[in-house]
Amino acid sequence: TRRMLEEREQAFQSQAAFQQQHFAKAVEAHTLGEQLQQFAQLDWDKLADENPAEAMKLHARYTGLQTKYAGIEREMQGLNGQFMQQSAETRQKAQAQCLQELRKDFPELSIPEKAPVLLKGLDETGRSFGFTGQELANIADPRIIRVLHAAMQYKKLQGAKSVVEKKVQTAKPVQVQASRTAQSNTRNSQLSEMKTRAMKSGKTSDVESFLAARFAKQR
Repeated sequence: TRRMLEEREQAFQSQAAFQQQHFAKAVEAHTLGEQLQQFAQLDWDKLADENPAEAMKLHARYTGLQTKYAGIEREMQGLNGQFMQQSAETRQKAQAQCLQELRKDFPELSIPEKAPVLLKGLDETGRSFGFTGQELANIADPRIIRVLHAAMQYKKLQGAKSVVEKKVQTAKPVQVQASRTAQSNTRNSQLSEMKTRAMKSGKTSDVESFLAARFAKQR
């Protein structure tokens, strides 16, 4: 946590320094741009006819402002490029550290044939929650990946639960029918044995037992 906070503080300071420098150059460029617009509105041909010396003086100043304006634009482009490069390097470093930490929780990230499957699942889960591809590609916080992984596992569990419930619902009538058939066969077999025993023995108790069982089956 301390390392992450230090890296964020460094990134914040770098961004603040860039914005300060870029803002100063932008203000200077804006001021020069207004001056250049004023020079562009002059009637240079008329000014050269009426006052050639003043025309030459103003044209030299105009040219100098154009050169200075172009230099400031190059500096701003250089600042932008430098900041983008620093941001990319910082992001790559953070993502490398994030991956190194996640390998402790998810060993499959170190297995070439399993890592793409896990990453694809995380990507699909993230997009299902509204993340864009660019946002997912720039994730450098392992906590976000852990949350996405937990969400992915939950969705898999819910999907498996739904499949099992459907199978159970489909199998219930068959199981009930099979159970009833087995019970009926058992009762018929018992009745047959009781009838045979009563006919052979002729005892009143055996006959009564057979008739009671048969009556119970009919009920």
